[in-house]
Amino acid sequence: MHVKKQKALKREINILYDLYNFRVMSIEQLVKRSTYTLGTMYHKVSDLQKRGLILAGDIRGFTVEGGRRGRYYRISNKGITLLKEWGYDVTYTADDLRVSDYRVPILLETNDLFFDFSSQGWSIMDSRATKNVYELNRGDNLHGMITSPRHKKYPFYIFLNNTSDKHITRISREVNRYSFSDIILFVNSKAIFQKVFVEMLREADIFTYRSFRILPLGFGKRYLLHYDDEELLLDYLEDNYDLIVTSASKDKNSRDGFTTTVKYKGKKYYLVNMLDHNLSNIHHIHQYTNERYERSGKRLLLLTDGTVNYPEFLRGNTSFIDFLQIDNRSLMAYPNK
Repeated sequence: MHVKKQKALKREINILYDLYNFRVMSIEQLVKRSTYTLGTMYHKVSDLQKRGLILAGDIRGFTVEGGRRGRYYRISNKGITLLKEWGYDVTYTADDLRVSDYRVPILLETNDLFFDFSSQGWSIMDSRATKNVYELNRGDNLHGMITSPRHKKYPFYIFLNNTSDKHITRISREVNRYSFSDIILFVNSKAIFQKVFVEMLREADIFTYRSFRILPLGFGKRYLLHYDDEELLLDYLEDNYDLIVTSASKDKNSRDGFTTTVKYKGKKYYLVNMLDHNLSNIHHIHQYTNERYERSGKRLLLLTDGTVNYPEFLRGNTSFIDFLQIDNRSLMAYPNK
């Protein structure tokens, strides 16, 4: 076979194998995984469809306000047969890999997480693999797990702007059955953030988690990649505010629940990071009584970006809490300086 044709066929096989592994992909995701331009990829998927190697469908849900619409693509049984002919160990059929219309937008977002995080040294397991590894119920809604380069494991959910209140309640019950140390709930709109925040505080056993974070999807991905282990966050605070870190422990089991102490404008504080909306810290704040405050001599300095009005939210519990408002644009620009 001519070398040029051989290379073209190999690129086609790579597309088919990606569709086998990721189950559904958008045209933009296919472009990210290939050397084709967007225009060329449109021609390529049209050709693969005509040859019966892939199937296409309309994205019926939408994942951002304004809509993530368009088409998605998945492999056909004929495409799987071709992979077998090329020596790939593929055992699922096209029906095995089929995804319901409801789950297509979720899986597309999960794929985006994979692409964004894997390029930075993180790993990700999809819903099916996570349930198998941790022996969870097949009917659970958990969408997968991301693992940092430092081996921190974060099971995650994604809440789209069309997520029903009933579904949010179902997940609040689901997380109460798990024994994970940490969990992340990604949300993609302000309205869903508010609903999830309120429901989880009311119904979820957040006190059983080391961290229970609710993160806006776009901001959350950038935040985790830069600030998950907080070292860079502490550098940012020292460089931009009248703040000095006096101790920073990785022991998340301290009696008061807070592990970093700082001096801010001459006063001693425990640092409470709510930039990632870690609801476990809300539990620790409620447990930090006047008696504990008097014993430690440290006030609480709560970091906020204004997404939640924490001074109003914590009204009645703020006699020893001060608030430091952080500009997210400055925060996100800092790693590139």
